[in-house]
Amino acid sequence: CGPSSSFSVSSQEEDVEVTEAAMNHLAQIGTSTSLRYAISLVTAAGLVARRRGASEVEVADVVKVYSLLSDVKRSADAMTQYEQQFLYHVPDASGAVPGVAAPAGPLPDEEESDEAME
Repeated sequence: CGPSSSFSVSSQEEDVEVTEAAMNHLAQIGTSTSLRYAISLVTAAGLVARRRGASEVEVADVVKVYSLLSDVKRSADAMTQYEQQFLYHVPDASGAVPGVAAPAGPLPDEEESDEAME
């Protein structure tokens, strides 16, 4: 039971027709990422194909959803590349968060916040 048969079953379950070339492309993606990720692309590619009025998923549909939906490795790479820009970054030894400006004024006490809400 190889990747192509998994895509066949998935496309039948999702009621999506997939061209042989698109099936081969999905198999390549499944080999380089994960089969689970590649199977998830079948549904998304089916939606893209339907939106353009096609009855079958083509390679271009798979390429489009691949560019929009990240697999685990690409997500981790993006997190590493842009970690300095995320709000919740790990503080350094002094307690400062690199790349994040300190608040302008003191933060309100929890008690003050609770009283303001009442």
